[in-house]
Amino acid sequence: MDMSISAALASAGARLVGAWVPGAQTTLLPPFMGVKLTPGADLIVQMHYPKGVTGMSDMTMLNFFFTPGNQNIREVSLDPFINHFPFSLQNGPLFIPANTTRTFHAKFTAPQKGSLISVAPHMHLIGRNITSFAVTPQGDTIPFVRINDWDFHWQGRYTFQHVQPIPSGTVLHAYATYDNTSDNPHQPSDPPQDVSSGEATTDEMMIIYFAYMSYQTGDENILLDSTLLSTSTSPFIENEVIGKVVLFPNPVQNWLDIQFDLAEKTSVRIHIIDHTGKIIQFGNEHRNWRRVRTAKK
Repeated sequence: MDMSISAALASAGARLVGAWVPGAQTTLLPPFMGVKLTPGADLIVQMHYPKGVTGMSDMTMLNFFFTPGNQNIREVSLDPFINHFPFSLQNGPLFIPANTTRTFHAKFTAPQKGSLISVAPHMHLIGRNITSFAVTPQGDTIPFVRINDWDFHWQGRYTFQHVQPIPSGTVLHAYATYDNTSDNPHQPSDPPQDVSSGEATTDEMMIIYFAYMSYQTGDENILLDSTLLSTSTSPFIENEVIGKVVLFPNPVQNWLDIQFDLAEKTSVRIHIIDHTGKIIQFGNEHRNWRRVRTAKK
């Protein structure tokens, strides 16, 4: 089963605000970003059910996490810019005859500069691999995602380490391969049957959803992946591990607030290091440190 909220196929003119697919986890955005829910709008939920569930109860729950306050919230949009429809698919239609393997190419040209947050590829059971990247007007290549062994039961969105600016005129590409033979371990039919695009799990899709914002100066400095923050062993206590690190604001403006948790009371020293490895800020030794405010260099 997969589920789309406000899916374009569910109602003409609907705007996508969220989705769930097998294996996906909760979608969370930084506190200064959010998907806009227009007051008075109807929320449409499109559900896909398997055969044999007639008369059964659906216990699906939808949880919405609202951003506190309403100041300086960046609006995030979700759109399937790359898909298997004619304007995007370059060698369609999406049709894979029985006992064949086929690769398809889809693309989309960005009409204006934007800031990408994440990508979410989507295929069904006979999909085997999918790759997506962008080529700027200057000829530079921006990699998005590569899945060499697609598994329909383990899907999700793939968030960039930093917000990724996309210049106007950039061409977004995707290549996807489908294996409609008996050699495919996820083959749903025995013997294999012709497969075309459709909503059923035994049909196929080639879609990449993009989460993005309108570009603002400095977006490329917004950190999305907290694992890039160093939490190395303290020099004061052997084997001590610093817990979750939170930075605010992100990106840094005139000051930086650093919060983290320690296993026990101790002294710590903080060094701020830029992307080249240069130390740009020294922290003096402090005891029981949990929050530090430092000026921007």
